Amino acid sequence: MSEKIFISVIIPVYNRRQLLDAGLDCLRKQTLEAIEFIIVDDGSSDGTFAYLQKALKDDGRFKVVSSGQNGGPAAARNKALAYVSGKYLGFFDIDDVIPADYFEALYKAAEKNEADIVYTSYCKLKHLSRKRRLTSRTEMLGALKNGALWDKIYRFDRVRDVRFEEGLLCADNIYLFDAVNRAESMFLLDEPSYEYVLQTDSVSVNPEKEKRRKENILTVCKIIMKKAAENRYLKEELPVLREFLDRSLFCYARDEDWCRRFDEATGIKREKKKAKSFKILWLKVKKFLHVIDKKEYKEACRQAETEASGLFDRKWYCRHYPKAAGMKGGVPGYYLEEGWKKGQNPGPAFDGNLYLAENQDVANAEINPLLHYLTYGRQSGRKIFAVEKKV
Repeated sequence: MSEKIFISVIIPVYNRRQLLDAGLDCLRKQTLEAIEFIIVDDGSSDGTFAYLQKALKDDGRFKVVSSGQNGGPAAARNKALAYVSGKYLGFFDIDDVIPADYFEALYKAAEKNEADIVYTSYCKLKHLSRKRRLTSRTEMLGALKNGALWDKIYRFDRVRDVRFEEGLLCADNIYLFDAVNRAESMFLLDEPSYEYVLQTDSVSVNPEKEKRRKENILTVCKIIMKKAAENRYLKEELPVLREFLDRSLFCYARDEDWCRRFDEATGIKREKKKAKSFKILWLKVKKFLHVIDKKEYKEACRQAETEASGLFDRKWYCRHYPKAAGMKGGVPGYYLEEGWKKGQNPGPAFDGNLYLAENQDVANAEINPLLHYLTYGRQSGRKIFAVEKKV
């Protein structure tokens, strides 16, 4: 391996023993020769660290480090930063997929365009900006679909002193905001595409982590807004920043109290929306009176929100799938739990099968396509397709 390292790639891992081989295969095949991979095992209990040491002992491109105890991805990445020696810094999640020329393409684009950040597509989603070279922080923030780190590389001397906020879910957003504030330019690539794979235990879909995630998001927003003040963001720049936070972090529209707190934390002013339906209001009354328990209330709200989205058409659904009308749990409940698994679509405006075909990460994680779109896909700009008339 060349003494001069072009890119250092940080990979935190935690209890991913069964997924290591595919991820390591992607890294081993990278065509950029002057590259190093810094893998930090974050206190795994499934033999991940021992396996990595054995599998990579003869490959000088890999540095395998143990954090000793589980501290979360932010802590693992901070530990890895001490080992970085490359001109550029990249990130990779071991359960994702990249083509063999991924880091070489990003490196060449950075060098050719003298860019501090190179931002490529993920899951082949188009960029939000038509410009290729962005030179102001508002242009760069406006181009970000979300707060992800892994579809970019960063000139390391620009971010050398940036650290992750440990203990916070969604800390990636803070790091990315700091990187943008230190960058003089960002270059946008369409290919190669980073293929993000959503696992069923990912923070973004794990119901056990939902409460913590929601509270952490508010903390992240407050930290970023404070940093914006310290960086003397102008009044006309703040709407772009708030839109970035909205795209990246606003994904709990069914929780009115949280939405209000999110808007307060970011300074976003929304027009007050009318109650989505009398049904949701009545559900709140029933919960208050203990007519239904918390689990029943949450499921009923989920069904009501699905219908209120306009993408679930009860009459259309029953006409095309007559057996659903008599199923236990109600028509939307049946679709949410069972119908989509049989390839059934919720209405004429949303083809769930095409959505899964276009978003392999959602298909692999076996998540209801409509629920994914309403909760995450809409905010990140994922496309939806109408059902063909022949259905």
